[in-house]
Amino acid sequence: MRDHQSIFTAIVSSISARSAAREEAGAIATNEAAPYTPRQSGSFVRFAPEAFAAGRRPAGLRERDYIGKNTTARFFAKLTELASASALAYETLRDELAHYGAPTGLLRRLEVARRDEIRHARALTRVARKFGGRALVPEVVRTANRRTLAEIARENASEGCVIESYRTIVTLLQSTNASDADVARIMKKIATDKTRHADLSWAINDWLMTKLSSSEIEASEIAMRTAIADLGNATFDVDAELAGVAGLPSSAACAHIARAFGRELFGQDRAA
Repeated sequence: MRDHQSIFTAIVSSISARSAAREEAGAIATNEAAPYTPRQSGSFVRFAPEAFAAGRRPAGLRERDYIGKNTTARFFAKLTELASASALAYETLRDELAHYGAPTGLLRRLEVARRDEIRHARALTRVARKFGGRALVPEVVRTANRRTLAEIARENASEGCVIESYRTIVTLLQSTNASDADVARIMKKIATDKTRHADLSWAINDWLMTKLSSSEIEASEIAMRTAIADLGNATFDVDAELAGVAGLPSSAACAHIARAFGRELFGQDRAA
């Protein structure tokens, strides 16, 4: 069984060591781009959710622009939406896997994850309000068509096994680096929950692999490799104040996270 906590902790430690070495060499960490891209359009800012302490994204989630008091308020307002959306994603996945006869234990863990994300949304709402933001309700376009197991497996491989694991590591870094005590405390709790969610994604993957054809299994692995490569090649910009308050790691650190996790999965750097 994979020990994700040890893997995540080792990657966080390696990033901390790299940061310390840069500081000793006179590098200024805050000058590096951090993991989120604000795309300015007048008074609106759109966020790139892949890099945040957000949960699993449901299919059909509509991307929206927001007006906020400041960048920090908009950032945490966006997180409230994504946490609520994640609760919907776990609910949908639970119902789909129940239809296909998934083990009761997996279904129970999916329900726990759904409730976790509701708690995360409430906690992040408090943080958003502290900085002048507000809770946002996600807009999700639902379809009547039930996904096949192969479709679920590909989505779980990328959104669950890879991206949820990546977000767990980012959240661990935030819990250590956030200058705001409330943010650090909340991120520490969220990171603990997200480690369980990552384990759940891998448990779902293991069960799905017993139900798929060889070509479907190969497609699932390709989805993992693609997700790691996309994360490893992404670059982000953020203002220094938000990076400090939220404890966001740099763009270089996020690329290191993706590549290190790729090595853990496949034995070599798959995000180059």
